[in-house]
Amino acid sequence: MGTVSEVHDFGVFVHLDGEPDGSCTGFIRVPDLTWSRISHPSESVEAGQRITGEVIVADTRSGQVTLSLKALQEDPLVRFTDHVGRVVTGPITKTTPGEATQG
Repeated sequence: MGTVSEVHDFGVFVHLDGEPDGSCTGFIRVPDLTWSRISHPSESVEAGQRITGEVIVADTRSGQVTLSLKALQEDPLVRFTDHVGRVVTGPITKTTPGEATQG
């Protein structure tokens, strides 16, 4: 589908196969890279890497194509569909700061 040309904090630019340089640019937003939590897009892809993604939006006027790698990966939450309404247990792996609530 294309080759990663640049990796930035905000997302990834992709040179799409069959497109002359600069005529059509692919872009992948950070949330569309992977189902996993990442701190930086470079944890998922690197410049020069060949990738295949799903086209989310194709704007022919601007030559911008929005892609998603995540759309081609299995949703990890699907395995919990049979657990709706059930209590599940597991280890706490990470906490994030937030407002304290009083009960």
